[in-house]
Amino acid sequence: MLKLYTDAATKGNPGPSGAGILIVGHGDTVELSTPLAVMTNHQAEFQAAALGLQA
Repeated sequence: MLKLYTDAATKGNPGPSGAGILIVGHGDTVELSTPLAVMTNHQAEFQAAALGLQA
């Protein structure tokens, strides 16, 4: 089983954003982070989830 954790933050609303992704499973842990475009915090949270699922 894999577990996916995501979070995002935005400086301002809207503003420059970033996403953090943590994937845990099968004895491994993968941490990813990425800058995002200017967007609202709500949009950034959904973008983080989408990127996590793609990873």
